[in-house]
This record gives sequence, structure tokens and C-alpha cells, in this order.
Amino acid sequence: MPPPKTRSPSQWPGTARSSTLVDGVFEAAGGNDGDEDSEVKFHALAHLSAEAIVHVQNEAKQRIVRAFVKRGLLDSIDGEMSC
Repeated sequence: MPPPKTRSPSQWPGTARSSTLVDGVFEAAGGNDGDEDSEVKFHALAHLSAEAIVHVQNEAKQRIVRAFVKRGLLDSIDGEMSC
């Protein structure tokens, strides 16, 4: 029996999905910025609270809705904006 056919997210009509994961940043160690042989130091991201995550989600939602309204893709929905 052949395996079931699947579609990648890029093939789903009318959808676009994107995500970013940041677990820290790198810094050039020893002041050798741009030097190919310079060492780097990793700074891990501190734990994010549930409140901080909700805040970022609400900010993103408001910006996305505002952009859609500005471009005429969505009617203003004030009830949805008050998060």
C-alpha cells in the first residue's frame, strides 16, 4: 500500500505559516568583531513568563489586525482588538 499523500504548509491554499524561535544570542569574545578566527560567547535567553508570552501575542494580534484594516482586507473589529 502506498503511503498517504501529504501536503507541505506552503501547498495549503490561502495560508501562510511562520514561526521564529530564539533561545539566545551570540557575542564576539575578546573584541574581535568580524574576525574569522574570533571566538564567540553564547548568552542563553532567560525564561519567559506566561504573562510575557500573552503580552507579545496580544501585541502581534493588534498589529496584524491593524495592518489588515489599513489594507482593506478586514473590517475594523474593535471587540477583537481589546485584549
